[in-house]
Amino acid sequence: MRRLGPRWRPLCEPLVAEEARDLIARAQAALSDDHRAGAERQILRLYDLLVPAIDDWALSKSADAESVTPALLALWHELPDIDAERESIEELLLWHAANAAETPAVASPDALASAPAQEDTDRAAQRSWLEQALKSAALPASQWWRRLTRRAQGPLSDCAHLTLQRRSQVLWERPPPSAPAPGEATEATTHLGVLQPGDRLTLRFAVPAPGRVLVLHALGDRQSADLEQILPAPDDNEGEGVPRRAHEHIEVVGEIETAVASGGGREHCLILLWGPEQLPATWGSELLSRRSVPTGSRLFRYCYDVAEPAVTAPPHDPTAANRP
Repeated sequence: MRRLGPRWRPLCEPLVAEEARDLIARAQAALSDDHRAGAERQILRLYDLLVPAIDDWALSKSADAESVTPALLALWHELPDIDAERESIEELLLWHAANAAETPAVASPDALASAPAQEDTDRAAQRSWLEQALKSAALPASQWWRRLTRRAQGPLSDCAHLTLQRRSQVLWERPPPSAPAPGEATEATTHLGVLQPGDRLTLRFAVPAPGRVLVLHALGDRQSADLEQILPAPDDNEGEGVPRRAHEHIEVVGEIETAVASGGGREHCLILLWGPEQLPATWGSELLSRRSVPTGSRLFRYCYDVAEPAVTAPPHDPTAANRP
């Protein structure tokens, strides 16, 4: 969710924005070829392209403005997950500058990096700082949830009523928590803890507004996950194309099973996803193909782990010792 909102307007010309996307694409290609130095060079060129213009504009608005240079480190950390074809790199840079506290690499920048450079010598020193910071930074690693949510409008509220049943006994029920106050930060994740194989989990929620709804299951770890569409059923083309009414109730029931993802991860997630009515009926299959939600959508996930089944020893046979 790396968007500034509908009121944001770009500062850069379209040709500059396109060149910025090209630099990110080249950095991603260099990184995929294990050519770290080449990827770092593209980020430095991105500094030359965007930072002076943005910093000069910020200074024209406020004498206390800070440079967006440290935000380039945040771009470096999430480089594999940036959608170079569709995202605005300028908007992404400004988003990270405005949300510096969420990124450790940006939270406490060097004084040389945080002050907008006005002279050529200052810019050369600032660029040198960035070059050294990139060399010291960890190698970027992809994260499936970050990639999936990049173009989302925001989080969907924690709106599901959850019930966990073991055999005929209801272990617990969890109604949706109270809505957060306006302006209060909302994480798009709730952790349900460790469930047992054979448990039955029921998830019920009301559609918040007219639109399309998907429920996905993810299995993996922080870096990668296998995604599967469970509602509508993958072969239910007619159901996928039907928009939902506001406050329409949807229920998903499933049995908990142990499983291992193709990448070795074991964490499970149920993902609720709402999208505008204008989306095509095939948006679910396109989402799974691109591993990224469409613009304007909202989502929330419920994560849980599954305990390993107990290994039961075979019953003791007292006559086994007397057999030949």
